[in-house]
Amino acid sequence: MQSKKFLGFTVAEILIAVTIIGIISVMVVPTMYSNHQKKAFVLNLQKVYAEFSQVMTVFLVDQFAKDLSRTYFTVKNSSPTETDIKNSAGKFLKENFTVMEDCGTTMTPCFASLYTAISGNDEGIPCNNGYSVTLKRGTAICIEPPIIDSGNFISANVYIDVNGPEDPNVGGRDVFNFNIYKDGSINFKYNPSSSDTYKNSCITSAYGGACLEKIMSDKWKMDY
Repeated sequence: MQSKKFLGFTVAEILIAVTIIGIISVMVVPTMYSNHQKKAFVLNLQKVYAEFSQVMTVFLVDQFAKDLSRTYFTVKNSSPTETDIKNSAGKFLKENFTVMEDCGTTMTPCFASLYTAISGNDEGIPCNNGYSVTLKRGTAICIEPPIIDSGNFISANVYIDVNGPEDPNVGGRDVFNFNIYKDGSINFKYNPSSSDTYKNSCITSAYGGACLEKIMSDKWKMDY
């Protein structure tokens, strides 16, 4: 019986196979990288959220206070000066977090100078009366302290960039915003029936407005 010999692949067959592999790679690799990046951003965001929650609980206990209005963190007038901000948000950040870089009442170089919304709009982060730092792990934080305005408590406004000024600098990807309420909580009253509203707000904001609420509602997934 005559044995069969395997003569191998032709050059044309190899080129076709390489081309197919290349096409598949072009289609699959960017998606895999994007999903990996999203998971990394969400993990960092989750750590910041957990750390803030813990810090606020301990802070109120240390201050022997029932709420934030009774602590140095709250500015007792509606138009805080630079000194007010340093003595409230600045003091709070430096006493309760491991700060690597102190940017004071300016946002750079802790934050990038420009951020982009997922929808493509460019703008800066509106932390106009805030104090900025970079944590040891690279997360940038800017806090506009809570204020008392005509007897009313106005919540603190917090902006974070989970990887500092490094790219992508896109709202809802590495940049997020949340509030700290009078009782020290940063919980959200997210209504699933308003999902589209939250999603639309998230993708059009260069500082990630409503994105954290959406991610938390989706069980810490960046499904947008």
